[in-house]
Amino acid sequence: MELSRFHSAIEQIAADYKENLIENNLVTLVAKLASLAANPGDISVGQAFKDQLNSIRSTLNQSALNLAEGELFETINDYGLAKYVGNGLFDLIKAVLDENQLTPSLAATEIEKVRFETAKKLGVVTAIDAAFSEMEVEYWSLEPGQTEMLINLPMDEESKTLEDLAKEAKDWHQICRAIAETFDPEQNRVTIRTVASGSILLYLAAVSSFIYGTAKCLKGVNQILAEVIKMKALYKQLVDSKHPDSILKEFENFHEGKAKLDLEKLASTLVDEHYKGEDQGRKHELKTSLSISLQRLSHKLATGTKVSLRLAAPKKPKIQEGEEATPEQKATLEKIEQFEQVQIEVDSSKAALDYRAHASELMAALPAPAPEASDDSEQK
Repeated sequence: MELSRFHSAIEQIAADYKENLIENNLVTLVAKLASLAANPGDISVGQAFKDQLNSIRSTLNQSALNLAEGELFETINDYGLAKYVGNGLFDLIKAVLDENQLTPSLAATEIEKVRFETAKKLGVVTAIDAAFSEMEVEYWSLEPGQTEMLINLPMDEESKTLEDLAKEAKDWHQICRAIAETFDPEQNRVTIRTVASGSILLYLAAVSSFIYGTAKCLKGVNQILAEVIKMKALYKQLVDSKHPDSILKEFENFHEGKAKLDLEKLASTLVDEHYKGEDQGRKHELKTSLSISLQRLSHKLATGTKVSLRLAAPKKPKIQEGEEATPEQKATLEKIEQFEQVQIEVDSSKAALDYRAHASELMAALPAPAPEASDDSEQK
């Protein structure tokens, strides 16, 4: 992950810990439990404990970290922070209390362990944020009105050559080019904003219409891949149930090549619905180009590549009561509405399954990648 993005994520986690008084709330909860253990029959003491628990529940449930995306989500999950922030922390607290609900003294001891581990883990996060700030490491986040696509390419150490990277870049250029021509009438360029390590992380700057188009493509491809996995599971059930070979063969014949046909149909539908060009010959070529691009995209998703789409809506203009919006303010409001619609597509485009566990099945069902020359319907 690029360092300024990592710093931004670390700062948000540290701020959440400090601003929501997590340490103080856990100390108080331990004290309430200890008091409950010493006064088991006192109704007021029991209510005080419940009130504190509900207060912690509310605080953690409202944490912005529960909605983490992008680098913030990656930082929380990759560095084992999920159970120390937001709803993850409350789930941990609740599990401890459920296990020790009959013995408040033991519960107090176990919650103290949770407090200690949380303070230790997030203390490190706070120290990293302070060190980065002292060293003047920059923060980075999407500015209002910016959009971005992150491509996370899986890579084992020292397993790829520059030639492999060049081919990967060319594949993504062709995928992005076909999507851009389909959805962006102005055909704005998709440019590299940042390249970072980890796996290989490509941060691409693009206009919102491209992000919208990519979301539509991802949504369709994810549905097709999910269907492949579902059919493979169903076929296994038929085999396990010892259905006749004739039925199994008929099932295989029906689904053989279906993924390719579905991808072709998806490409054709997207071009018909979204391409604004008047050249019918080019429109036909674009259907072929987008179909091949979707086939490439499906292969990459099936083998572990992750695509994240991000956008930050413009700031809402301040319009005085009784005054009419200026042309500039109206344009901003229209752009905000557009971003909201794009965000809906982005949210619905996220895969519900981890394809890595089904990679071999998916690769067997997907069409083989087309030769380089067959996709060369270059924009004139």
